[in-house]
Amino acid sequence: MKTPLGTKCIGSAFNLAALILAAGEKGFRSAFPLSTIAVENPAGAAHGQADHIQNETNELLRIKDYINSEFAAKTGQPMEKIAKDFRRMKMLSAREAADYGLIDYVVREAEEELEGDDDAVQND
Repeated sequence: MKTPLGTKCIGSAFNLAALILAAGEKGFRSAFPLSTIAVENPAGAAHGQADHIQNETNELLRIKDYINSEFAAKTGQPMEKIAKDFRRMKMLSAREAADYGLIDYVVREAEEELEGDDDAVQND
């Protein structure tokens, strides 16, 4: 797509929804102040024969590596930090998500900054 794709969290974005949120065009990813963004490693419920369990484990590890590399690319965080942080569910407020690099700004904070800047308000 040539048009930048913006993403916005208006409530909560967990796991793959958080990846979609982070996948928006940089500068166009946002969340409302009370939003929650949470990420953790993919999980499975393997059972049965050892070969089936091993196959599911290998698939989960492949998916985990892919997701972690995508988060690293979208946030600018190193892969090691992503892997460590997402071992257990990491819950972030909108401000924390912005600081982490998952989003670019918190919606209401941006509006408050514009209201305080007379030139910005007049130019809109």
